[in-house]
Amino acid sequence: MRWTLRRGGLAALAVAASSYAAFTSPVGADYPGPTCNGCDYAAPPINALAGGHLARFFETQPFMGPFTLLLRAPVVAITRLLGSGQLLQYRLGALVCLLVAAALTGVLLREMPPRRWRLLLQAFLLVLILAGPLTVKTLWWGHPEELVGGLLCVCAVLLSSHGRPVLAGLLLGLAIATKQWALLAVVPALAVCQRDRVRLLAVAAGVVALLVAPMFIGDPSRFLSQNLHAGLALSGTQTAVVTPTNIWFAYTTNVSVVLGRGTNYGISAGLSAFTHPLALAVGLALSLLFWRRFPKPTAADALMLLALVFLVRCLLDPLTLSYHHLPFFVAIAASEGLRRRGFPVVTVLSAAALWVISHPIAATGDASLLNETYLAWALPITAYLTVRCVLPAARIRRRHPATKRRAPLATTQA
Repeated sequence: MRWTLRRGGLAALAVAASSYAAFTSPVGADYPGPTCNGCDYAAPPINALAGGHLARFFETQPFMGPFTLLLRAPVVAITRLLGSGQLLQYRLGALVCLLVAAALTGVLLREMPPRRWRLLLQAFLLVLILAGPLTVKTLWWGHPEELVGGLLCVCAVLLSSHGRPVLAGLLLGLAIATKQWALLAVVPALAVCQRDRVRLLAVAAGVVALLVAPMFIGDPSRFLSQNLHAGLALSGTQTAVVTPTNIWFAYTTNVSVVLGRGTNYGISAGLSAFTHPLALAVGLALSLLFWRRFPKPTAADALMLLALVFLVRCLLDPLTLSYHHLPFFVAIAASEGLRRRGFPVVTVLSAAALWVISHPIAATGDASLLNETYLAWALPITAYLTVRCVLPAARIRRRHPATKRRAPLATTQA
């Protein structure tokens, strides 16, 4: 009875937190459109699908995957029939994504081991994931799919560690069909899977093919253009736009002022084109090194690796924004939540730091200060996670109380 009440209370809290985050959000900055090459606006394809215009859906596809677009389209279709505006359409679509995220968070919370104040910690992590400052900022930007993709990756790794390769492959495939960066979760999921790795990969590949292949068939040129130029904001033939929240801001070579939109900072187009392959290569190298160092990792270990590769991706992406850190955040929250002891220190510190960076510091308009503050948080966290993931001897062990040793019995010879 007590277990049922706790589970029901957490479910009610999840619905309340999701509803609060969705219905207090404005229309996401990246949601309305208009459609364009290299853009990730969800409204044009969702509206096309909701109106029954399948060809238009393919023509306006963003570089995000189709999974959450398909989830939101029926809700938008119903609200359009009722005459509701874009704000309610966006909020209800975001709520659908948040409820999926709530269900995935429930899978994670159920696996948390017995510990002191377990229920309070579960409730704390639940609210922090579904309605915390980073999720609210993500909805402000218009990307609820970022939370769904991050939690799909987390649950895929978790289920893989429990010997459920089919379900893990299903979730991993849905994650890749949500956002391309979910490819970084493939090796962590394989590393923690002790059997049937081929089945896991086969199921994931099948799901990706089922959801992504129609996008290519529907409009091959649009599909290739969006995926090849995803996250590369070219401002000219020689330069590409860079944000302050990455390591590349120090290499800014061009500054231009756009009326009504502030200042754009640029790096060379050649360097920008190099950054995404570098992020994938570093993430793969860290994952393979982890796998070699930890032949039989725990779920918490693999999720720490997942957090590391997601954070490295943010550091190496020239267009990193605040919401890009949400997959890292849910992965580190899951890793610390699965530990038997200890407070989720990195999770709380990261939530606080990212709020400060994306609100008070960003509000100053000082790009150099924003870059310095961001690196002051991101680089130490990256170093800490790297040491924990590649050096087994560096794992923190708690000292147990020393026990008194009995003196050896004296022996005599006759």
